[in-house]
Amino acid sequence: MDIAKKLQDIHSIVFKNFTYVTDKKKHGQEEYWEVIPESFTAGNKLTSDCEDFAMTCRKLCRDQAIRPTRLVVCLDETGAGHCVMECLGYVLDNRYDKLVTKNFLEGEGYKWLAISGELPGQQWTKVN
Repeated sequence: MDIAKKLQDIHSIVFKNFTYVTDKKKHGQEEYWEVIPESFTAGNKLTSDCEDFAMTCRKLCRDQAIRPTRLVVCLDETGAGHCVMECLGYVLDNRYDKLVTKNFLEGEGYKWLAISGELPGQQWTKVN
C-alpha cells in the first residue's frame, strides 16, 4: 500500500470520528494542547480542535510506523492560526474531508509558520 493511501485511511478515520470544538469552550482558555492518550485507537471519538486533530493523526501514523510526520503551525486563508499534520508533502487537515498536499493548501492561501521536530521533544523550526 502506498503512503498516500495509508495517510488517506488515517485521515478518514480521524475525520469521521472528529467533532470540532474550540479550546475556549472545552477548556476555558484560548489555547490548550491535549496529549493524546497512548490508548487512543482508530475507533475513539475526538471532540477537540485543529492541533488535537493533527496530533491524533500523528499518533495513528506512528502506530503504523509512518514517518516522517510533523506538526505544522500555519495561517489559514483568513489569516487565522491553524495546525495540521504533514508527511512527505501530504497534509492531514481537519478542514478537509480528504488528504491534501502542502502545495494545494498554499494555493488556498495557507502559510507555514513553524514545523515541529520529528521526535517528541525536538525543537520547532520557524519557516521564513
